[in-house]
Amino acid sequence: MKTLPPNSKKIRVSRAQLAFLRARQKNKALIAGRASGKTNTLLRSIAESARQLPRAKSVFAAVSFATCLEILLEQSDLVWSEYGFRPFDPKTGKGNFVMFRRPPDNWPKPHFAPKKYDNLISFITGYALQLQSYDRPNTNRGSNNNQAFIDEAAWFKEEWVNKILVPSVGRTPLVYESHLNNSFQYFSSNPWHAEGQWVYRFEELAKQFPDKYYFQETTAFENPFLPEGYLENAQRTTPALEFEVEYMNKRLTEVPNGYYPSLHTDKHMNLAAQKYDFDDEAGIYIISEADYRRDQLVAISLDANAGFTSCTIWQESPALQENCIDAVFVKPDVKEKINLVQKLAFKVLDTLKDHKYKVLHLYGDRNAKNKAAHSTTTQFEEFASVFKKAGWKIILKATSFNWAHKDRHFFMDQVLSEIKPSMPKARFHPKKGRVVVTSMQRTPINADFSKDKGAEGRSGPQELAPHFGDTVDYYFTQKHGHRYRRTGSLGGGSGIPLISGLSEWS
Repeated sequence: MKTLPPNSKKIRVSRAQLAFLRARQKNKALIAGRASGKTNTLLRSIAESARQLPRAKSVFAAVSFATCLEILLEQSDLVWSEYGFRPFDPKTGKGNFVMFRRPPDNWPKPHFAPKKYDNLISFITGYALQLQSYDRPNTNRGSNNNQAFIDEAAWFKEEWVNKILVPSVGRTPLVYESHLNNSFQYFSSNPWHAEGQWVYRFEELAKQFPDKYYFQETTAFENPFLPEGYLENAQRTTPALEFEVEYMNKRLTEVPNGYYPSLHTDKHMNLAAQKYDFDDEAGIYIISEADYRRDQLVAISLDANAGFTSCTIWQESPALQENCIDAVFVKPDVKEKINLVQKLAFKVLDTLKDHKYKVLHLYGDRNAKNKAAHSTTTQFEEFASVFKKAGWKIILKATSFNWAHKDRHFFMDQVLSEIKPSMPKARFHPKKGRVVVTSMQRTPINADFSKDKGAEGRSGPQELAPHFGDTVDYYFTQKHGHRYRRTGSLGGGSGIPLISGLSEWS
């Protein structure tokens, strides 16, 4: 085996990181807020494994290949250098780890050496880290591993973890004295959705079997290495709820599944929203958006309320797939004289500032056809006027009616269940559309098939109230409602009005 590189004397970790890294249990979970050092801790655990487990092969799983690359490319060089590991330079022959390329022939190989290296990181010790992700199924097969690491575990379906990842660990004949051998570690922020609640399972297991399981939570305030003023600035510029969950690691409670029973994170999050092209010369992957085209039509679905105005941004792709590429909202500010609809329009316009095909279809609540407060124009007209001044052509697609509760509920369930091939598919961007899915999953249903909108009247975060789900409903009912039986899905004789005439503003 090649000589181990010397450890740097400049290794610095927080008390929270040290506690996790020193824990000797083979099954460990770290639930941590943004800027708490979660990714840094993961990379340190990998570096320690590369030193202690020569010729072992481990798997690093993330919800998308882009996430794998972001984590490994942004911080790995700096963190691993503290453990003596530096990128290999084929020109000089110096360095001791290689990303996505075949390592030098004189380096030791893993006991179960892979045939391809396009998703592998190889170390001079013979240790190898294989990247796996939901959006690249071909990376998930035939794996025999000494370890498994998961980043943002709450975005994984528990069934996938238990059937694909966990069984791949512990099948190798290699024996090590290190507690890192045959270990399973997952790292995550707090889940925003019901399906991610499984990440707390280790909390109970750690109480029942403290020698085998370790569970830890930490927040950004426990990271002493953040720049001065970082958290204060984050609190000022981040929505209150997002700050509490993402930075302060606050658990979301009361996560019911009701109005959208067929909505599932693993199916409806568009994990193919990004594509990856390997640059052979540079030795890196180039990441680009795959669910959005700047030269094609975009659509907006608007929901205007006095205390919270929001919209979702859509673009249709082939095979009747509707992609929610972003979600935008605004709240009132007494210092601003502009109304909320115009304020939202300016924010959306900035989001689409690089869009080339300046035609927009506008959907939304029929009440937006009413006059805006202290205005002679409707809310749709207020929104459209902002885009018109920027050279856009707006076509109003919203109807003059909203569907009956029963029809609306069953129509959306048909869309999300994807049982009927004549229905469109809904996909949400895994980052930009996350709040939409979360708000939909937290929407209860009443006995008459209407939404329980109690959250809209409470003081809690309105981005988790049913507003965003309403924009999704408006978009699909108004654009694709003709695909639904006009007598009602249950044959109950509920009538869906025909789509009325459309308006065009240019």
